[in-house]
Amino acid sequence: MAAKQKYILTNNTKTITYGGQTITLHQIQSCRYITTAGGHEINNSELGGWIEKESNLTQSGTCWVERDACVFGDAVVYANAYVFGNAIVCGRAKVHGNARVLGHVEIYDDAEVFGNAKLYCRAKVFNHAQVYDDADVGSDAKIYGYAKVHGTVEVYDNAQIFEHAEVGDEVKVYDNAKVRGRVKLSGRLIANKDITFRDHKSA
Repeated sequence: MAAKQKYILTNNTKTITYGGQTITLHQIQSCRYITTAGGHEINNSELGGWIEKESNLTQSGTCWVERDACVFGDAVVYANAYVFGNAIVCGRAKVHGNARVLGHVEIYDDAEVFGNAKLYCRAKVFNHAQVYDDADVGSDAKIYGYAKVHGTVEVYDNAQIFEHAEVGDEVKVYDNAKVRGRVKLSGRLIANKDITFRDHKSA
Protein backbone atom coordinates (compact mmCIF):
# COMPACT_ATOMS: atom_id res chain seq x y z
CA MET A 1 0.00 0.00 0.00
CA ALA A 2 1.33 3.44 -0.92
CA ALA A 3 2.13 5.76 1.98
CA LYS A 4 -0.41 8.50 2.64
CA GLN A 5 0.47 11.85 1.11
CA LYS A 6 2.34 13.93 3.67
CA TYR A 7 1.35 17.42 2.54
CA ILE A 8 -0.47 19.42 -0.11
CA LEU A 9 0.25 22.77 -1.75
CA THR A 10 -2.44 25.20 -0.62
CA ASN A 11 -3.87 28.13 -2.53
CA ASN A 12 -1.99 30.46 -0.17
CA THR A 13 0.80 32.05 -2.19
CA LYS A 14 3.40 34.75 -1.76
CA THR A 15 5.91 36.32 -4.10
CA ILE A 16 9.51 36.95 -3.10
CA THR A 17 12.49 38.45 -4.87
CA TYR A 18 15.79 36.66 -4.40
CA GLY A 19 18.96 36.89 -6.46
CA GLY A 20 17.27 39.24 -8.90
CA GLN A 21 14.47 36.76 -9.61
CA THR A 22 10.82 36.88 -8.62
CA ILE A 23 9.48 33.56 -7.31
CA THR A 24 5.93 32.54 -6.41
CA LEU A 25 5.77 30.22 -3.42
CA HIS A 26 2.96 28.06 -2.08
CA GLN A 27 2.28 27.39 1.57
CA ILE A 28 2.15 23.71 2.49
CA GLN A 29 -0.36 21.94 4.72
CA SER A 30 0.18 18.60 6.40
CA CYS A 31 -2.05 15.63 5.61
CA ARG A 32 -0.99 13.57 8.61
CA TYR A 33 0.84 13.71 11.92
CA ILE A 34 4.62 14.12 11.62
CA THR A 35 7.46 14.16 14.16
CA THR A 36 10.42 16.05 12.70
CA ALA A 37 14.15 15.87 13.41
CA GLY A 38 14.57 17.37 16.85
CA GLY A 39 11.18 16.03 17.96
CA HIS A 40 8.97 18.87 16.77
CA GLU A 41 5.38 17.69 16.25
CA ILE A 42 3.31 18.64 13.20
CA ASN A 43 -0.41 17.95 13.49
CA ASN A 44 -2.72 16.85 10.71
CA SER A 45 -3.92 19.84 8.60
CA GLU A 46 -1.30 22.16 10.11
CA LEU A 47 0.00 24.89 7.83
CA GLY A 48 3.73 24.86 7.19
CA GLY A 49 6.30 26.92 5.32
CA TRP A 50 6.64 27.84 1.67
CA ILE A 51 7.89 25.96 -1.36
CA GLU A 52 7.89 26.67 -5.07
CA LYS A 53 6.92 23.16 -6.19
CA GLU A 54 6.43 19.68 -4.86
CA SER A 55 9.91 18.57 -5.90
CA ASN A 56 11.34 20.95 -3.26
CA LEU A 57 10.05 18.77 -0.38
CA THR A 58 9.63 15.01 -0.66
CA GLN A 59 6.42 13.31 0.35
CA SER A 60 8.41 10.52 2.02
CA GLY A 61 10.22 10.67 5.35
CA THR A 62 9.49 13.21 8.09
CA CYS A 63 11.17 16.19 6.43
CA TRP A 64 9.29 19.45 6.87
CA VAL A 65 9.42 23.17 6.10
CA GLU A 66 7.82 25.44 8.69
CA ARG A 67 6.91 29.03 9.57
CA ASP A 68 8.33 31.52 7.02
CA ALA A 69 11.04 29.19 5.71
CA CYS A 70 11.26 29.05 1.90
CA VAL A 71 12.54 26.35 -0.45
CA PHE A 72 12.65 27.01 -4.18
CA GLY A 73 14.57 26.56 -7.41
CA ASP A 74 15.93 23.04 -7.78
CA ALA A 75 16.69 22.76 -4.07
CA VAL A 76 15.35 19.72 -2.23
CA VAL A 77 14.65 18.91 1.41
CA TYR A 78 14.28 15.21 2.10
CA ALA A 79 14.66 12.30 4.56
CA ASN A 80 14.09 13.72 8.07
CA ALA A 81 15.45 17.25 7.63
CA TYR A 82 13.71 20.22 9.26
CA VAL A 83 13.78 23.76 7.86
CA PHE A 84 12.32 26.43 10.15
CA GLY A 85 12.06 30.16 10.86
CA ASN A 86 13.08 32.48 8.02
CA ALA A 87 15.53 30.06 6.42
CA ILE A 88 16.05 30.00 2.65
CA VAL A 89 17.12 26.90 0.72
CA CYS A 90 17.48 27.42 -3.03
CA GLY A 91 19.60 26.86 -6.13
CA ARG A 92 20.44 23.15 -6.28
CA ALA A 93 21.07 22.84 -2.55
CA LYS A 94 20.24 19.66 -0.65
CA VAL A 95 19.20 19.37 2.99
CA HIS A 96 18.64 15.84 4.24
CA GLY A 97 19.36 13.27 6.93
CA ASN A 98 18.38 14.66 10.33
CA ALA A 99 19.71 18.13 9.55
CA ARG A 100 18.05 21.13 11.22
CA VAL A 101 18.07 24.57 9.63
CA LEU A 102 16.77 27.33 11.90
CA GLY A 103 16.48 31.11 11.86
CA HIS A 104 17.72 33.32 9.00
CA VAL A 105 20.02 30.71 7.48
CA GLU A 106 20.70 30.66 3.72
CA ILE A 107 21.76 27.51 1.86
CA TYR A 108 22.16 27.86 -1.89
CA ASP A 109 24.10 26.99 -5.06
CA ASP A 110 25.16 23.32 -4.82
CA ALA A 111 25.65 23.28 -1.07
CA GLU A 112 24.68 20.22 0.96
CA VAL A 113 23.71 19.93 4.63
CA PHE A 114 23.03 16.50 6.10
CA GLY A 115 23.65 14.05 8.93
CA ASN A 116 22.75 15.65 12.26
CA ALA A 117 24.09 19.06 11.30
CA LYS A 118 22.47 22.15 12.80
CA LEU A 119 22.53 25.60 11.16
CA TYR A 120 21.12 28.70 12.80
CA CYS A 121 21.30 32.47 13.24
CA ARG A 122 22.20 33.90 9.78
CA ALA A 123 24.70 31.19 8.85
CA LYS A 124 25.34 30.79 5.11
CA VAL A 125 26.42 27.68 3.22
CA PHE A 126 26.90 28.03 -0.52
CA ASN A 127 28.92 27.12 -3.64
CA HIS A 128 29.78 23.41 -3.26
CA ALA A 129 30.31 23.41 0.51
CA GLN A 130 29.18 20.53 2.73
CA VAL A 131 28.18 20.54 6.40
CA TYR A 132 27.44 17.17 7.98
CA ASP A 133 27.79 14.78 10.93
CA ASP A 134 27.03 16.72 14.14
CA ALA A 135 28.48 20.03 12.98
CA ASP A 136 26.97 23.19 14.47
CA VAL A 137 27.16 26.38 12.37
CA GLY A 138 25.62 29.73 13.34
CA SER A 139 25.99 33.41 14.22
CA ASP A 140 26.85 34.82 10.76
CA ALA A 141 29.34 32.05 9.92
CA LYS A 142 29.98 31.33 6.23
CA ILE A 143 30.95 27.98 4.71
CA TYR A 144 31.61 28.13 0.98
CA GLY A 145 33.80 27.13 -1.94
CA TYR A 146 34.45 23.39 -1.67
CA ALA A 147 34.84 23.48 2.10
CA LYS A 148 33.76 20.59 4.31
CA VAL A 149 32.70 20.91 7.95
CA HIS A 150 31.94 17.74 9.90
CA GLY A 151 32.43 15.87 13.16
CA THR A 152 31.25 17.89 16.17
CA VAL A 153 32.77 21.12 14.84
CA GLU A 154 31.34 24.46 15.98
CA VAL A 155 31.58 27.48 13.69
CA TYR A 156 30.14 30.86 14.70
CA ASP A 157 30.75 34.61 15.28
CA ASN A 158 31.51 35.62 11.68
CA ALA A 159 33.98 32.79 11.09
CA GLN A 160 34.59 31.68 7.50
CA ILE A 161 35.67 28.32 6.11
CA PHE A 162 36.20 28.33 2.37
CA GLU A 163 38.12 27.25 -0.73
CA HIS A 164 39.06 23.56 -0.18
CA ALA A 165 39.45 23.74 3.59
CA GLU A 166 38.22 20.85 5.73
CA VAL A 167 37.43 21.11 9.43
CA GLY A 168 36.50 18.06 11.49
CA ASP A 169 36.60 16.33 14.88
CA GLU A 170 35.97 18.77 17.78
CA VAL A 171 37.44 21.94 16.30
CA LYS A 172 35.88 25.30 17.18
CA VAL A 173 36.17 28.23 14.76
CA TYR A 174 34.85 31.65 15.81
CA ASP A 175 35.62 35.37 16.38
CA ASN A 176 36.20 36.25 12.71
CA ALA A 177 38.67 33.39 12.20
CA LYS A 178 39.22 32.16 8.64
CA VAL A 179 40.20 28.70 7.41
CA ARG A 180 41.04 28.55 3.71
CA GLY A 181 43.10 26.94 0.97
CA ARG A 182 43.57 23.18 1.39
CA VAL A 183 44.06 23.39 5.13
CA LYS A 184 42.70 20.51 7.24
CA LEU A 185 41.97 21.14 10.91
CA SER A 186 41.14 18.34 13.33
CA GLY A 187 41.41 17.29 16.96
CA ARG A 188 40.32 19.79 19.63
CA LEU A 189 41.86 22.87 18.07
CA ILE A 190 40.35 26.30 18.78
CA ALA A 191 40.66 28.96 16.05
CA ASN A 192 39.54 32.45 17.04
CA LYS A 193 40.38 36.17 17.30
CA ASP A 194 40.83 37.03 13.60
CA ILE A 195 43.39 34.27 13.01
CA THR A 196 43.65 32.91 9.46
CA PHE A 197 44.69 29.33 8.66
CA ARG A 198 45.87 28.95 5.07
CA ASP A 199 48.18 26.84 3.02
CA HIS A 200 51.21 28.37 1.23
CA LYS A 201 49.29 28.62 -2.06
CA SER A 202 46.54 30.81 -0.62
CA ALA A 203 46.88 34.54 -1.11
